[in-house]
Amino acid sequence: MSGKAVIVITLVVFALFVLFLYSFSSKYNDDESLPYSSFENNNQEFKQNTDRVEYGNNGNGQNFANSSELEVDVVNNAANDKIDNNDANIANVELQIPTKLNLAVPFTSQAPLADWGEPYQEACEETAAYMAALYFADYSEAMIDAQKADKDIKSIIAFEEKKFGFYEDTTAEQTADLIEKYFNLPTRVLTNPTIDDIKTELASGRPVLVPTAGRLLNNPYFSGDGPLYHMLVIRGYDNDTYEFIVNDPGTKRGANYRYKMNVIMEAMGDWNDGDPAQGAKKIILINVER
Repeated sequence: MSGKAVIVITLVVFALFVLFLYSFSSKYNDDESLPYSSFENNNQEFKQNTDRVEYGNNGNGQNFANSSELEVDVVNNAANDKIDNNDANIANVELQIPTKLNLAVPFTSQAPLADWGEPYQEACEETAAYMAALYFADYSEAMIDAQKADKDIKSIIAFEEKKFGFYEDTTAEQTADLIEKYFNLPTRVLTNPTIDDIKTELASGRPVLVPTAGRLLNNPYFSGDGPLYHMLVIRGYDNDTYEFIVNDPGTKRGANYRYKMNVIMEAMGDWNDGDPAQGAKKIILINVER
């Protein structure tokens, strides 16, 4: 083979090598990014029968709830959510919050057949969870049938005794665990909530369960001094009167009962083996989109 032929072949091979490198570089250095949907959602996902995550203050709910009383204020989201869009942060997302709201949470007392002996005397947590669960199941009646409620509450208690070994005085975390295991609803426990946190959750269409030192509620319909420890469901609020609207299972008059907001916040206290007035401030949230 002549020297010229060798040079020509060498140049051809070199040219092909350069073209290969260019093609490879173009393929792996394209500026087009993968779509965001191809990545795992960064929000915490809650799945049935998994460990819950306990949160501090967040107040990030943004959905607008259906309400027969719908008067709207526009306020700055306390969480000051920031949306990262090509390194441009958009802060102070505005959130619409009704000035009045009352979710259609069905009611029963914890003693549906007016028997306040055991186990009903200690069944406020089960009944609060039950009312909230029926709300998410779209139960259509405002008042739960007494026979149905009695049967269902006893069934919940039997489940607790089998699974946990007890049913009395369940903490926020234990009650949330019950809701997950019995009703298959995802939950989270919020510590040191604010009034705005509770309003935001309600405006998102989700009632809030609150453990309290029952005697600090000063409900005139409680017998004696009232229960040492008590759990109820916040279903709404009224800014004009500064009241939370609740379903309080501790009295047959507990449907749509109103407590001043500061009374609920001061009475709020988790079970701590005997002194809930000094217990941690917690609420139970059911993480279902409405």
